Amino acid sequence: MSIPIIVLGKSGTGKTMSYRNFGEGQLSVVNIIGKLLPFFDEPFAVVDVPSWQGKVEEQKGVRPLALDAVVNYLKGDTPPAVVVDDFGYCITEMYMRWQDEPKYQKNKFQIYTDIASKVYNAFMNVMTDGNVDRVVYWIMHEDQTVDDGVVPMTVGKLLNEKVNLLGMCTITLRSMFDGENGYVFEVSGANGKTPPNMFEGSSIEKFGDYKVENDLKEIDAAIRRKYRKPPNDGKKPAKATNSKEQ
Repeated sequence: MSIPIIVLGKSGTGKTMSYRNFGEGQLSVVNIIGKLLPFFDEPFAVVDVPSWQGKVEEQKGVRPLALDAVVNYLKGDTPPAVVVDDFGYCITEMYMRWQDEPKYQKNKFQIYTDIASKVYNAFMNVMTDGNVDRVVYWIMHEDQTVDDGVVPMTVGKLLNEKVNLLGMCTITLRSMFDGENGYVFEVSGANGKTPPNMFEGSSIEKFGDYKVENDLKEIDAAIRRKYRKPPNDGKKPAKATNSKEQ
């Protein structure tokens, strides 16, 4: 299985900047809305989803969903690390495109069920894809809960209450701006989670027990050490040869 990881945070807290240090062949970025990235001459691959949607629409006369682009891309050969930025816009697109469709006019709630089903299946595809060395980072904006916790920003309540994307991931990272330490990731405590001692032996800068520096490449290296995966040297991820490896 690929390792799915959710990276969530408010706008401007360094989610996109966190993958700035990946090198050639180590990372691909699935750019959901084709936004400008805060890099120049980045060495990693960028998949422009709107361009892909436009080409398919020209060929087939129907514009595919951005989520379909993500699923199709992840079925192929990719670098060892993949960032889906910003996955939340896959959800937004489904809602905006489907809300006026006739089949949803009699039962408006059905749109949320169908969105939740598509997103759940996308995550499950990653978790059962047979890539034993790949890590997939799903970047999302955060939303506040009534008890001051944070959850991924989605459409409606069904995804967070019934599917619970955070619960499907062993590791979740929350980006934030700490006035004392700058841009950091919250990796444990109330709004982040990582396995015990994951950063032992890591060169990443740590700030107490709950925060580390905003460097996804170093976090990627720590994940691979923790789960005894090969280092990210830019080679294609290995496929599982038996069920135990998945």
